[in-house]
Amino acid sequence: MKSKNLLTVVVFSIFFCPLSGSVIHHKYVEYSNVIIRLSYNYNSSWNTLLPYYKGVGYFLNERIDYLIKSGRIDKKRFEIKIGFPYELRDVSIDISKGKESYYIQLYDSPDLIYLLHIIEYFASESWQPLKYPANKSDFSPRKDYIQNSKAFMHQRLSDIPVPELTAHQTTKELVVGHILGLQYRYINEKLKYSLNGQDLSVEPNQYPAQYIQGYYFIIGEKSLFIYSKTELIRKIEIPKINSGLPHDYKYKYLDGKVVLKHLIDGILEFDLISHTITKL
Repeated sequence: MKSKNLLTVVVFSIFFCPLSGSVIHHKYVEYSNVIIRLSYNYNSSWNTLLPYYKGVGYFLNERIDYLIKSGRIDKKRFEIKIGFPYELRDVSIDISKGKESYYIQLYDSPDLIYLLHIIEYFASESWQPLKYPANKSDFSPRKDYIQNSKAFMHQRLSDIPVPELTAHQTTKELVVGHILGLQYRYINEKLKYSLNGQDLSVEPNQYPAQYIQGYYFIIGEKSLFIYSKTELIRKIEIPKINSGLPHDYKYKYLDGKVVLKHLIDGILEFDLISHTITKL
């Protein structure tokens, strides 16, 4: 049986954030019953954020559809805004009901269970609008502030049972994106790479994979992985390779060799013919 839940539309926009002095990027994940707006800055892990929330959105959409059909909530769309605030006046938490939509705004990166918990709150008899802090002028994006907002939500949702993921939600595998021939797959709250139907040993992280002359170059945990088709050609440990930002790393192909650089400093050179690696 085909499901309308499988259609996901992503659009992209950019705003300037006076709070941080940096550019905030907005990307959207959209299903029939829910739209998720992700707001993060340029240095954020878009390589994993977008495919992760495509998977989360799929299961949120299914649960919302069930709540609507069972009569526990009205037939309205959920609009969920998460991530970094793009206005100085933004609050950390804002949960409300409108005439045509349900609204959830969180200054955080919530997981599936947390969002399912909040959606169940909309269907509860104890529902009331939530805002933290109540006075927008008190908003200040600090780590302790995030912790305080989570404590606020924990207290307000204490009467709502925390949902447990079902077997369907933990075993169903979703294709949530593609990059250079690689598939992103979401299963049980985790992402993995798949190439030609086979899972790779390195998991997606903030560093996008690169495809050069038939080879995939993927930065993993303290290592660089080099694949040809599904075969792992080389894995080389580079202890400090995860210390930089995604756009700090550059690959350059020249005369049968691929050079990986961090900013202006060379890290290694990979020979495409002999598969030898030279550290620079």
